[in-house]
Amino acid sequence: VSDPKFLGYVVLNFSTEYIAKRLFEQKVSFILFTLGLSLAILALTYSFLEKQVINPIRKLMQASLDIADGRFTRLQSRSRFQIGSGEDEIDKLTTNFNFMVDKIEHSLNMIRGLSEASQAIVKCMNISESIQIYEKYLKDLILNKNRYYFNARF
Repeated sequence: VSDPKFLGYVVLNFSTEYIAKRLFEQKVSFILFTLGLSLAILALTYSFLEKQVINPIRKLMQASLDIADGRFTRLQSRSRFQIGSGEDEIDKLTTNFNFMVDKIEHSLNMIRGLSEASQAIVKCMNISESIQIYEKYLKDLILNKNRYYFNARF
């Protein structure tokens, strides 16, 4: 190993323009990459929300309009990406909506059955026939819980 010797000095002269240009290009590239990545994340988030939240709410809105028109539409459980316990607010809302549809349909069928029984009783000539019709309505109601229509014909 030899001792270093001083031989002279070197003067380097260079322009910083090239470095500034490269830094600017890298900044632009980074900004464009970040913007593209942000748009991709936004699109994926929107797609997820569309499928998991917006579409089920739209179906619920349409089903409620169907009920207003007299069509008792029940909603199907959705196939979805499982997060956590497996039942979220949309699932609970769907279950409650279907329960409400069943209750409304049950009430309407009860009203129809009572109306038919009342019309049959009004047409009766004697009290024993009226009692028979009413008993038949109650039997139909008890025996056929899913069918609340009354048939007054013997």
